[in-house]
Amino acid sequence: MRLVRTLGCLAVLLGFANVAHATWPHDDWVNVPVAVATGSQQNVIATSDSAGGMFVAWYDTRNGNGDVFLQRVAGDGTISPGWPANGLVVCNAAGEQSGIGLVCDGSGDALLVWNDTRAGTHCYAQKVLASGLLAPGWTPNGVIVSTNAATQLNPAICSDGMGGAVIVFEDYRAAGVPDIYAQRLTAAGAIAVGYVAGGNAVSTAAGAQRTPAIDRAPDGGFVTAWQDFRAGVVGDIYGSRFGSSGTLWPGWVAGGLAICTAAGDQGAPVILGGSGAMYVAWSDLRGADADIYIHGIASSGALGAGWAVDGEPLCLAVGIQRNPRLIYYEDGVLVTWEDFRAGPTADIVAHAITNYGNPVPQFPVDGFSVCSAPDDQLSPQLTMDDLGGVFIAWYDRRTGGYDNYAQYVAPGYTLGVGWPLNGRRISGASSTQGVTYPVGDGAGNLLCAWNDFRNGNWDIYAQRVDRFGVLGNPEASIVEVHDVAGDQGGRVRVDWGPSYLDVAPSFRIEGYGVWRQAPVLAAQSALASGARLVKDTREAATASSRAFRTTTFASQTVYWEFMSSVHARGLSGYSYVCPTTTDSSASANPFTMFMVEATDANGFAFWLSAPDSGYSVDNVAPAPPAAFTAQYFPGSAPAAAGPVTPAISTAQPFAWLH
Repeated sequence: MRLVRTLGCLAVLLGFANVAHATWPHDDWVNVPVAVATGSQQNVIATSDSAGGMFVAWYDTRNGNGDVFLQRVAGDGTISPGWPANGLVVCNAAGEQSGIGLVCDGSGDALLVWNDTRAGTHCYAQKVLASGLLAPGWTPNGVIVSTNAATQLNPAICSDGMGGAVIVFEDYRAAGVPDIYAQRLTAAGAIAVGYVAGGNAVSTAAGAQRTPAIDRAPDGGFVTAWQDFRAGVVGDIYGSRFGSSGTLWPGWVAGGLAICTAAGDQGAPVILGGSGAMYVAWSDLRGADADIYIHGIASSGALGAGWAVDGEPLCLAVGIQRNPRLIYYEDGVLVTWEDFRAGPTADIVAHAITNYGNPVPQFPVDGFSVCSAPDDQLSPQLTMDDLGGVFIAWYDRRTGGYDNYAQYVAPGYTLGVGWPLNGRRISGASSTQGVTYPVGDGAGNLLCAWNDFRNGNWDIYAQRVDRFGVLGNPEASIVEVHDVAGDQGGRVRVDWGPSYLDVAPSFRIEGYGVWRQAPVLAAQSALASGARLVKDTREAATASSRAFRTTTFASQTVYWEFMSSVHARGLSGYSYVCPTTTDSSASANPFTMFMVEATDANGFAFWLSAPDSGYSVDNVAPAPPAAFTAQYFPGSAPAAAGPVTPAISTAQPFAWLH
């Protein structure tokens, strides 16, 4: 059904020139280059910049030895202002810098940590502002994390929630056997109160403690888990919680809480915290082959109520299950992993579990298939979409070479509408695309960054996928909102460029809805008097009364009133004449904001343009100027015989015209 409903306005279809959308391409062979410098750019990692874009960090050999580089990619696919092309040098000290960790500090700045061999083997950290400048107080080329002379390796980092960082790492000061230590650096790059220059001990138990993972706890503290060999040659899982001053949290066991000490080896854990409690997942060899287990730990340091002593099995299927990742989902967490149950090549499988340790019944026992395409699917990574769903990204060999793909798990335990069964291809460029890091943009869409060999050496590329599984920017783009000449005010013409889906052969766009921003009190009054609150153009077009929708901007609710829908016809541009909310006056020309929504012909997807505004000019005379008067002063010329007539008559004021 084609939707057309007007509100006393005039719709006009135009053929003006195509308008460029945002930078993100909609061809999966193109993508956005983040770094294409000489040498290799590898081991990419990405995180949100808290402003709709992402920070991307990597290991870089353009200068010979491996260095640390960082780039900020804006939400529109451009390099953020102030950031150099091909990345900012974070550290180019002598020796090798590798094993990079990256998080956002929650205020739009980046925190990094890495292994560094400039003088021995230690860990260094750095803070980079959103502007691309080093944060005040932080040393160029990084702040050393531990001044102890022994080796430190494998750091993991989280924000302390106050602009600083907490870092856990392996420390070899005890006869070359690794223990777990922690360090906290303030927003100014100084060692936080309660911590010492060499780092605070987390666990110095017998045997080796390796591969620590970390996440935030409230008030500058942290939770951590690691693989632990205190009991012998096979690994167990231990964890701990520390407060902001680097001391053990009350109720937690000194040296680490035993999370899993089952028979067989438990591999390197992954962790999810934030509230003081934590979830820990790992690959587990207590059975015939590797399976996926998870445990929930209360903020008090007790094993979670309802959870089995050594963790709950999420997958006991035949074959190997490995490399788990986890993230919050519904009333628990979602875990994904590489799965070899179907044979010698890996698929991507996921499962969800509640806060009380119960695998959800909505998914099959042993998990549901995220991707079971031919050949290998490897290294799944997760991010939240800010709407309650989860994006999963991986690299994939179904077509012979390695490409990268993504899938969306929507709220309600279903795959996302519009997403292909085995995932949306993000890049199919020539040669190899490597591990793919997904980042939510805060508006329900996915940004990805990855290593890419299309140019004959390793570079970094990025891509956007919207919440309906469409590459790039499928929304329309408002060109201009301008006055309608000679109409005595009260109307503007909204011109927009089409969605790139509004073309042959698919003609996927059904139409466009025009929405006008409404004053909050006026909208609320209309809704109280019988107007409808709707979710999209389709619903608005069939409403029997005025229709409104809401969006959110900077945590504020914005109301929009539906004006009309316009058929999509594969044109290069469209226009609509629409009333403004207020008219111009002698003292001001008030702006009115508009937004255009492209609607999918299949009925399930919609895309909102960025808002734009304009005003109408009322072609009426403003108030006349103040009256002019004149007075004659005698001079050398003869006096006039009669009264003097001013050169400007006050009886006939000027007519001021536009």
